[in-house]
Amino acid sequence: MALKITKDDYMVKAGLQLKEIPEEREWKEDLVKVSLMWNRIEGISRATSPKCPKLSTLILRSNPLKLVSDSFFLQMRGLHVLNLSHTEIEYLPSSISDLAELNALLLSRCYKLMFVPPLGNLKALKELDISNTVIKEIPQGVESLTNLKCLDTIGSRIVKISLGILQGLSLLQRLTLPRLMTIPIKEVAGLKQLEEIQGKFGLGKMITFGIDCLKKVERGKDEITMPRNIERVHFYRCGLCSCLFDDIQQLNNATELKHYYVGNKVGIEFIVRLSLEKELTVEEEQQFRLMPLHYLESLCLENLLNFIGLIRWEVAPAIAPLPHGLFSHLRSLTIRYCRNIKKLLPQSLVQNLHKLEEPSVNSCAKMEEIIGDDESDGGFVAKSNTNITLPRLKFLQLINLLELKSICKGTIICNSIVEIRIKSITKVRKVPLFLPPLNGQPSPPPSLKNIKLWEKDKGWWESLEWDQPNANSVLHPFLDYVWNARMLQS
Repeated sequence: MALKITKDDYMVKAGLQLKEIPEEREWKEDLVKVSLMWNRIEGISRATSPKCPKLSTLILRSNPLKLVSDSFFLQMRGLHVLNLSHTEIEYLPSSISDLAELNALLLSRCYKLMFVPPLGNLKALKELDISNTVIKEIPQGVESLTNLKCLDTIGSRIVKISLGILQGLSLLQRLTLPRLMTIPIKEVAGLKQLEEIQGKFGLGKMITFGIDCLKKVERGKDEITMPRNIERVHFYRCGLCSCLFDDIQQLNNATELKHYYVGNKVGIEFIVRLSLEKELTVEEEQQFRLMPLHYLESLCLENLLNFIGLIRWEVAPAIAPLPHGLFSHLRSLTIRYCRNIKKLLPQSLVQNLHKLEEPSVNSCAKMEEIIGDDESDGGFVAKSNTNITLPRLKFLQLINLLELKSICKGTIICNSIVEIRIKSITKVRKVPLFLPPLNGQPSPPPSLKNIKLWEKDKGWWESLEWDQPNANSVLHPFLDYVWNARMLQS
C-alpha cells in the first residue's frame, strides 16, 4: 500500500517505490516525523544533510538501504526514534553516537549489519533492537545506558556478554538473548523490573528455554528454579524428556503460570503423570490444586513427534478420580503437528474443562478422537454416549485430521459457541452439536455467527448424520465455504 502525506510537520512517503530520499529542500525545519519505509532507496549520499532540528521520528525501514553517510544525522540532534529495520546496511555511521536524545534505535532484521558505533552517549536510550543481525559483540557503551528498558539481541551472532553489563541495566523490562548464549543466573537476578526474558534462565513473567539448554541440567536442582510470579513459559527444542513435570519439577513453584508453549521436541510424550489408587484425601487434593496446571489458561503443543496425550496414568483406578483443579482454568488448547496422538481428551478430564473457550487441533496425522472413552487410558469405566456441557466454548477448529473418526460419541452442549472452522475431517460421520429446541424445533446456538468450511468438503458436510431433525437446514445460513485453506487457519 502506498501512502503520501505532506504537512508542515509530517512527511510520509511510504511504498512509493522511491529510489532516492526526497531532495533536501523537502526536508523542512519544522518536520517532526518522517516515514520513507517500503521504498527502494539504496543509499544516502555524503552531500545530504537535512536541517531538521525538531525531527523526532525517522523511519527508513524496509528499504534496500546499504549506506547512510555520516553527515546525514548531523543536523537531527533532536531525534527520538530511528528505525532502520529490514535494511541492507552493514555499518552505522559514527554520527549515531551523538544523537543524545534518542529513545529507540531499531535495527531488527538488518541481516548484513556488522557494526554499531559506541552508544555510551545515548543516555536517554530506552530501546535497542539488534536482533537478527550479524553483530558479534554487544555494542560498546551499552553498560552506560541506565535508562534502557528493552534490549533485543536474539538472532544475532553475539556469543558472550561481559559480566556485569546486564546487572547495571536496572530498568530493563524486556531482554532477549541469542538462543545459543549462556549467561549466569546472577546476571539477571537483580533486575527487578524485568517482565520478559528469552534465554536459558530468567526471572521475568515470561521465560523461554531455548535450543538444548536443558540437556545437561541435573533434574531437581536449583539451576532451573523459577519464581512464583511467572505467567508464561516457552520450551523450544530444549532437551525435555518424556514427561514434562517429571523433568521440570521446579514448575511447582510457579503458582501463577498461565500460558504454556512446548515446541519442536522429539522426546516428550505427555504433560503430567498421575498415580492414584484410591480417592484423594483433602490434603492430597490441596496438593494437586497447587500444581501449575491448575492455573493454566493456555496450552500450545506443536511439533511434538512422540506426544501421545496430556495425562499418563501409572496406576489405573477402577474409577478415575481426577484432581478437580487439573486444567480447570484452561481457556485455550492448541495441538498442532503432533503426529502420534490418537485421542485429545479422555472423557474423565472434560468435566474439569468448564472454562475451555478455544480448542484447536491441526494436522495431527493419527488423531482418531477429540473426546474419547476412558477405557484406552487404563480400563476406566465411562459412559460413551454421555452428553457433555462446555458452557464457555466459543471457537472450535479442526483442521487436516485425516484419521479422525469421532468428535464426541455423545452430544456437546455449548450455547456460547461463536465460530466453527473445519477442514479435511471427512471420516467423521456426525458433528455432535446440540441445537436447543425452540417451539419444539431445533434452533441454532444463540451465539453462533458462522461455520467456516473448506470448499472441497461441501459434499462431506451435506452427507453428515444428525441426531436432531432438520439440523443441516438449521445450520445452513451460517455456512461459509472458503476456497483458500489458509483462511481457515488465520
